[in-house]
Amino acid sequence: MVLILSISFLFLSSSVSAEKDSTARSMSWQIRGDYGKVFSTNDLVKGGHYNPDPANQGWTYNQDDEIRNYSSLGIQYQWGLKKDDWRHAAYRNPYFGVGFHVGNFNDERLGNPFSLYFLYGSEFFRFTKWFSWNGELNLGYSSNWNHYDRFTNQDNVAIGGSNNIHVCLATYLRFLLTDHWDIRLGANFTHYSNGALKMPNRGMNMLDPFLSVGYRINEDRDTPRPSFKSTRRPYRLDHDFILTTSCRQVYFNMENTNLKTQYVDYLFHVYAFSYAPMFTRSYKYKFGPSLDFKYDESIGARADYVYNEYDEHYYNRVWLGEKKDRFSMGVSLKGEVTMPYFSVFANVGYEFWHKDERIPRVYEQIGVKIQPYGNFFGMMGVRAVYFTKAQYITWSVGYTLKGKEKKD
Repeated sequence: MVLILSISFLFLSSSVSAEKDSTARSMSWQIRGDYGKVFSTNDLVKGGHYNPDPANQGWTYNQDDEIRNYSSLGIQYQWGLKKDDWRHAAYRNPYFGVGFHVGNFNDERLGNPFSLYFLYGSEFFRFTKWFSWNGELNLGYSSNWNHYDRFTNQDNVAIGGSNNIHVCLATYLRFLLTDHWDIRLGANFTHYSNGALKMPNRGMNMLDPFLSVGYRINEDRDTPRPSFKSTRRPYRLDHDFILTTSCRQVYFNMENTNLKTQYVDYLFHVYAFSYAPMFTRSYKYKFGPSLDFKYDESIGARADYVYNEYDEHYYNRVWLGEKKDRFSMGVSLKGEVTMPYFSVFANVGYEFWHKDERIPRVYEQIGVKIQPYGNFFGMMGVRAVYFTKAQYITWSVGYTLKGKEKKD
């Protein structure tokens, strides 16, 4: 239905002549198709089938059941900044938008998930008036997965729950065919996971080329190349104070226990506080060290399958570790790339004090930051180890104490 309404809107819009002036915003509808490769990062994708029988427990693999390809069909609505906004040139024709697509892995163990996401893109290089190289970031919500179920879908160790995060990085070539129509040819790196909110959570990773056809409003092929020279260099030291909350599941060790599975449905709470002095040297980026404090209920936790004498049934039971062992402290280097309305940040750190040696001391975090009003901001990200394994999703609020700006 959304697709039909959008196509109808394109043709209705073509009869409307939009005024092209400095206060107009460019707008675009895109219809996009993707088809590409799934990376073999877990047993499901490799064609694995899990046998739960204790006498012959483990994985067997069938080459015919490998998940090799991924396809999707979707629609996007995009808009840009006003042409007289200084950020239009400074960030090279940035645009924002929302998108929706439905994916297909040709495997009933995964189903046909859909994604609803926000997007941001800009121009890397303009070759001619009608030909450019661009990039785009998608971040949103994905659902309708046939997720892991220990009784009916135990092969699916990639996706533990129906609701997941969708992240996509894209680069593409854009061809302006007429004053209203364009095509885009590029490739995405796409990732789906739930950030360890529901185990198992191996995730799905794809590299998928795409082709899109778009209808544009308030933009034509004579739009000049972006040109911007900043006369203002905001040299200052900002102080960020951040409070974070989250919850997670973990894999449990089954040795010397009666557990039937390492996936125990139990959520552990995580709380954190960070202080980061951020050196601001440009309107496009800032960086600095960060001191990170964390409280994680999962540290030292253990589980077993035990008998309850009151109702004479067996249950999975979890025991928490010592409270004093749940605290940790680390230092990290943080970078933040600022764009209109939001920022993308990343940390790489080292926990010099923690009590669980099973957890790597080196950690990473990546996410987005939105600062809609004054000095307060909100953040959403993923904390990981080994640069690939998500520990949990982070939800944060913070306050920036801005330093005095220095002149060149």
